[in-house]
Amino acid sequence: MTEKHKIVVVGGGVAGLDLASHVSGKPARKLGWDVRLVDRELAHVWKPMLHTIAAGTADTGAHQTAYLSQARRRGFSFELGEVVAVDRERSLIRIGPVMATGEEVLPARSLQYDTLVLAAGSRANDFGTPGVAEHCMTIDSRREALAFNDRLRIALIRSVASQRPLSVAVVGAGATGVELVAELIRLADVLELHGALGLRGNLSITLIETP
Repeated sequence: MTEKHKIVVVGGGVAGLDLASHVSGKPARKLGWDVRLVDRELAHVWKPMLHTIAAGTADTGAHQTAYLSQARRRGFSFELGEVVAVDRERSLIRIGPVMATGEEVLPARSLQYDTLVLAAGSRANDFGTPGVAEHCMTIDSRREALAFNDRLRIALIRSVASQRPLSVAVVGAGATGVELVAELIRLADVLELHGALGLRGNLSITLIETP
């Protein structure tokens, strides 16, 4: 029996997920392909929706595509983990261990490929500004948007309980930055309407952009 041609797609964003979905199933069976998608997240959220997840004004579950479910529907395999190295001489990728609450859930492992597609996406550029890596949060992924929302909720609770001002600075007046500011204002209005008295007046939001 002829061994299947191994196609590994790294990154489950719009490009990677769409590619894995379209080349799987009947095309893969006809051509003898084994298609695998690798991502460090369990689900995909369309990037233009991340600001609503970060603000907490949208239900994460309603706006995400679970990789395991999509893999079952379309006929590819899903590997959870972050790719930490590519060995081109041996045609394999190395996937780091998957950790949760300090415990190893999945061990580090390697995955062989015949064709490798890198669709890991892009990251926000801090332009080397000192202090950004240490003190700022980004929302380039579902995980980061949820982490931002966790931190925001704690800050809002503290502000309401103490009646102290809460200041939020958003750097970048592109679509994501502007819409995040709008969602934060909307969130404050809704929370105050539901009993968080004084929150809207205590919340200060600054949008920062270069001239």
